[in-house]
Amino acid sequence: MTLTYKFHPKFFLYAEGQMRGNEDYTYPDYYEIKGGLGYNLTKNHKPFVGLGRYVNYKDHSLSREEFRVWLQDVIDIKKGIVKFENRFRAEKAGSMSPKQTRHRRECVTVIV
Repeated sequence: MTLTYKFHPKFFLYAEGQMRGNEDYTYPDYYEIKGGLGYNLTKNHKPFVGLGRYVNYKDHSLSREEFRVWLQDVIDIKKGIVKFENRFRAEKAGSMSPKQTRHRRECVTVIV
């Protein structure tokens, strides 16, 4: 489920929640809750700061819990019915079990 709330002409809040059954499709073994604050720099350029909690279960008990913080820059281009969306993201993730931290940078192009 996704929610976007525009509280100012330039600023918006974003929230998303997901639940999945990856191994046994009748029982959820993964969920994520994330959200953040975005700014509409232009109609095609939206910087964003976000945070989220990601949890995995195995055999109905917690196996991994992760907290992530990221900065994201989204630039999209629309041509007719096609939308090209480029996401540039710098992310820091910290695992609660076992203790570890990782850094990730990604560049994603999405065609909608």
